[in-house]
Formats: sequence, C-alpha cells, structure tokens
Amino acid sequence: MKSPSEYDFLEPQLQRCPYEFYRTLREVAPVYREPATGYYLVSRYKDIMEVKKNTELYSNNFMKALGMRVPDEAMAVYKQCRARPATLHRTDPPKHERYRKLVGKTFTIARVRQMAPYIRSVVRELMDGFAGDGRIDWVTEFAIPLPCYVIADQLGVPREDALRLKVWSDALLEPAGMMVTKERVVECARLTIEFQEYFAVKIEERRRSPQDDMLTDLSSSMEGENPLSVEEVLNILEQLMTGGNESTTSLIASGLLMLIRHPQQLALLRSSPVQLTAFVEEVLRTESPVQSNFRLVMADTELAGVPLAKGSIVALRYGAANRDERKFESGEDFDPTRANVNAHLAFGAGIHHCPGSQLARQEAFETFSELLMRYERFELGAPDAELPYHPVHFLRGLRSLPVRLVRKQD
Repeated sequence: MKSPSEYDFLEPQLQRCPYEFYRTLREVAPVYREPATGYYLVSRYKDIMEVKKNTELYSNNFMKALGMRVPDEAMAVYKQCRARPATLHRTDPPKHERYRKLVGKTFTIARVRQMAPYIRSVVRELMDGFAGDGRIDWVTEFAIPLPCYVIADQLGVPREDALRLKVWSDALLEPAGMMVTKERVVECARLTIEFQEYFAVKIEERRRSPQDDMLTDLSSSMEGENPLSVEEVLNILEQLMTGGNESTTSLIASGLLMLIRHPQQLALLRSSPVQLTAFVEEVLRTESPVQSNFRLVMADTELAGVPLAKGSIVALRYGAANRDERKFESGEDFDPTRANVNAHLAFGAGIHHCPGSQLARQEAFETFSELLMRYERFELGAPDAELPYHPVHFLRGLRSLPVRLVRKQD
C-alpha cells in the first residue's frame, strides 16, 4: 500500500476519484497532516464522531484559521465586501442555537413532506422541457435548475434570477478549495459583492413590504430585541444558498450516474420502488456531496494517538468515513440493501447536522421517482473517465453529465 505522502491532495485527478487515497488514509494514517494545506485529515468514522461530540475542544468557528490563499488582486476586491460574520454552521453553542432556530422550522420533516407536490411539479416542469431525443446534460439542464428553483421559491427570489444562485454559490465556495486560478479567485470576489448587494436590496424590500417567504422571516429578525445585522442575515443566506443547491445538485447528478454504472439497481428499483429511499441514502454514502468539513482545535490534545496543537485545523473527511469498513461492511460496494444505509455522515451529525437534509432527500426522491416512471433506461453520453468534477477539495460534484434518457415507448 502506498504512503499518503505519495498522493497530491490538490491534484484534480485525485479529487475526481479520491477513494484509493481514502483507503490508504484509513489504513496507514487515519489522522494525517496533509502538507499542501496543513490540515489534519481525519478519515475514520469513529474518530470523526469523537470530534463532533466535543464542541468545546473542536470549534466550528474555523473560517479565519483555514489559511485560504487569496492573491493580492482578489484581496483588494474582497476588502470591498460587507463583513461576513460567523453564523449558523460557523458558530458554537450557545450562539449557534439562535441562528439554527431561524431556519430550522422551514425544513422540518413535516414541512418538507407538505412540499412534495410542489417539488414534483418543478421536477415535471423541467423534464417536460427536455429535448425530444432525450440527449441532455443532466447537470446543467436538471440537477442545477431543480434545487435553484426550489430554494429561490422558498426565499422569494424571482425565477428569472434563480440560476444566479448557482453562480454565486460556486463563487463563494471555490476559493476555499485552493484549486482555482488567480483570475478565478478575483472573479469570485466580484461575484461575492454582487451576491451581497443583490440580497441587501431584497432584504430592505421585505422590511418595507413583507411577503410569505423565508427572506421575510429572516428580515424580520432584524427587528425587536437583540436584532440581527444585515451582515448576519446575508451570511445566513450565503449558507442557505450554498447548502440549498450544491449538495442537492451533486446528489441528483451522482444518483443518475450510479444508476448507469449499476444497471442491476435500476432493475431492483423497478421491481421494488420502496427501495428508492434506500437508494438515495446509498448515493449519499458512497458519493458524499460534502467530502469534508472542518474544526478548529481549541487546546492541545490528541486524536487516534496523533498530537494536535491548539490552533490546528482538522478536516473531517466524510467521503472517507462513509466508506470505512469498520462501520460499513464492504464499504466500497454500492449496496442500498445494507442494514445501516442511513448511518452515513453525508449531512454531518450532531448539532450541526444540515438543516436542509430532508429537503435534499425529497428533491432526490421526486426526481428518481419521475425518472423511473418516464424512462426505460439511461445511457452515458461521454466516457466515464472523462467526466469533469468541480475543483473544490471539500466538495464532490459533477460539472457535466451528458446522457441519453430513453423513454419507455422508445
């Protein structure tokens, strides 16, 4: 088996298929200081759970310590941005609870189930617009628009602006991945300003004229006792927007690719549609949209026998832990019938479990239900080995997925 040092963590090909690297980490160095980033990569399930249970020792307020490489040209643009205070996923108790309550009621299981007919209607609207021969780019023509439309509708953003959410999400996330060009980082900085100014106007509009949407709910938190600042609301929106479309897009894109790679699963789902929920969970486990999250070490400690100094960053590699054979038998295999299919960490765990996880699951469920009803089979329109992924080491998302959807009557 190779040493972890033989891998280039920030090399695009490794990020395209990181699973050999993950196996090496789990077996050879489950807590490994990665030299290019300085992060301690944590790859085993039990070690990640240990970190997540200790919020005092491992802080979620890690952004300033990440050590992002921002070129001077981009920094000059970022300095024009509004402040980006830590909120929601970037805070610890008790501050975290305040922000969580603002969004938690929107994404309860009951509320999401009530949204199912609406989500189904958006799915059908998009599929009705596919080319007659069924040849489409599944990512750009469906997996991106669906969650963008859904989160835009919830926020109260006009449909004509919905796809800007994806543009802004990419810009907010890519610089932290350390895998984009200097020119792209500058562009991301400009798009961050564009995002902030767009929503600052929308927030003020809702304060003057409230509507029945999430943007109004968030804007109302700027009134009364202990009000939020506009910068805090913008940061919550930033996290809702990135979380509300990035993970779902990747889940839906990977799900169709898994059906193409594993045709026996398609046959199983046709014979037993009740397996669809488990199929979605297994996609989340094996192709986790969020490959990693981070924590800041607050005091000298050790994890799995490895000393960690105060101020260190640990990168919790969900994508590695979700295939850990100590937790998941034959963890590298795609098997929706496994007994603990729901035990994955794709949406995190504990107090920082993703509040939009049920919405993402429902969007995926409605998508694959409709695909199974309309289409007989799915064909890949490009070599599997050449499919492009986004250049972000803590996410896993296809940039393009050319396919042919073959209708049942064909």
